Amino acid sequence: MRNRFHILLTLFALLLLMAACVPVTPEETAAAPEQPKLRVVTSGTILANHIYNIAGDLITIDQIVPPGADPHTYEPTPSDAVKLSEAELVIVRGATNPEAVRRRLASIVGDENSVVLIAPLALEPEDYIYDEFGSIDQHMGGDTMLALKFAGVIRDTLVEQDPANADAYNANYDQFAARIDELDAAIRAVTASIPEENRQLYSYHDSFSYMARRYGYTIVGTLQPHDFSEPSAHDVAEAIELLRELDLPAIFGSSYSPSTVLEQISREADVPIYWYDDDNLPGEPGDPEHSFFYMKVRNQKALAEALGGDATLMDHIETRNIPETE
Repeated sequence: MRNRFHILLTLFALLLLMAACVPVTPEETAAAPEQPKLRVVTSGTILANHIYNIAGDLITIDQIVPPGADPHTYEPTPSDAVKLSEAELVIVRGATNPEAVRRRLASIVGDENSVVLIAPLALEPEDYIYDEFGSIDQHMGGDTMLALKFAGVIRDTLVEQDPANADAYNANYDQFAARIDELDAAIRAVTASIPEENRQLYSYHDSFSYMARRYGYTIVGTLQPHDFSEPSAHDVAEAIELLRELDLPAIFGSSYSPSTVLEQISREADVPIYWYDDDNLPGEPGDPEHSFFYMKVRNQKALAEALGGDATLMDHIETRNIPETE
């Protein structure tokens, strides 16, 4: 028994000695502190998704207009001001009154260099489309190549602000650009499959201008008033008369600008409604359908089905976000 006790003591001493001889590295004593992620705030879901496609989880992304809200009528809250004040980088479209927008945001963020207005950097004057009231149409994502220009500014901005992750941002942008090229070609193919006389668009919300210009559609009318109020009885009667006269195969309603009169117009003009996503992505962040590519494919399929084209020409397009396919 005594010998056994001495043997155990000897083994214990050896173990202590061996432990003392093993060098202790800093990694074993304490994990290296994780580098804080760049905090980015943007306006709505579409820009937030462009940023996510370039950056993935390498940065923190927050947005002012929540998923599902109408960006035209959304009223900012005090918590939105807090988001902006805590941001290291604010990225917004900034097409209208850019200098006023920059000054206002900079007064909240505290640094004008932390405010990036994408449209003035990405677009040329001839890229803009103006509505009948002289205002810039904000639905630039209807033209997929303008969306690519936006992504280029996002990539350049993130590389400048966070050079340690530059390789990842460049690689994601390259994949984004390749996907946009595929999407653009597919939309052209779908458009070619639609009878030419059917390439006419009547919509509730005025969101087709950039898409129509790039892909060769004619906008024959929109219904929603400029102040986003409900159409008058006179406007509704005129819409019904025009739709009967043109004998259009479909009218397009906006998923995020619902109207109480659209069903009435559809019924009285005997024209079916097809729903279109324009100002907001479907679903919530993290959902498979919460993707610019998913929205574009779904919209183009709806357009093809409504106007007599071949919706299957969109089937090969990958709709997941770039970081989710890696």
